[in-house]
Amino acid sequence: MPNAPRIPTRAPHRAVSKTASAPHRAASKTASAPHRAASRDPALDRALDPAPDLTHDHARGFRRDERPAISMAFVVMLPLLLAVLVSSFGVFNALRTSTLTARVAYVINDIMSRHDAVDPVDMAYLAQLRRNMLPDTVTEQRMRITSICFAGGRYRVMWSDTDQEVGVEGYGAMTDRQIPHDIMPALAEQESVILTEMSAVWSPAIAGVGVTRRVLRSELVIRPRFVLMIPHATLNPSHICPLT
Repeated sequence: MPNAPRIPTRAPHRAVSKTASAPHRAASKTASAPHRAASRDPALDRALDPAPDLTHDHARGFRRDERPAISMAFVVMLPLLLAVLVSSFGVFNALRTSTLTARVAYVINDIMSRHDAVDPVDMAYLAQLRRNMLPDTVTEQRMRITSICFAGGRYRVMWSDTDQEVGVEGYGAMTDRQIPHDIMPALAEQESVILTEMSAVWSPAIAGVGVTRRVLRSELVIRPRFVLMIPHATLNPSHICPLT
């Protein structure tokens, strides 16, 4: 019959295919079940899996890992940082002591300029004042106060008084040849100045680190405030600068 409907021939094949694949899926699920069960047992996994190459992995990770570098750098730089810290304290203390020594010289020089005459008691008071103002780290303290006048076209020493610690070599009385002309101001005839010299030794609290032992010196010149010349009751009580 020419008009008879055509019967599909592939439907049975699909049914057979689906029917045949069902046991395959079941078998696949059945085969994978023990594998999943085995993956839940770490001991069994370690026994079945091959041992990893830990040496190679560790070397590669150590090459790429930079975390230990910070610790090693800190260990290497720590002594240097401590040395710089201690040295900075030593430098600061040295500068502070040097400034303090200069200030003490200024104070003593200013007190001397306000006198119209001095005696050994005044000089002993100034020496004690110096010792009280300087810190204990300053040793071997020396001081010399000199009255210098101008007459006959040149500078002359009127008197010179010294003070130093016991066992320390002092300045000694200044002579005309020892006058420091480079710091002397221009003076009129019969005018005078007071020269205050101080010297002390500063030692760091921690030896061998930073600043070493230093000698601190100060030289200050000032004019008397109320008189042309300040006499000394014991060394030279005269108010006139000698011409010879």
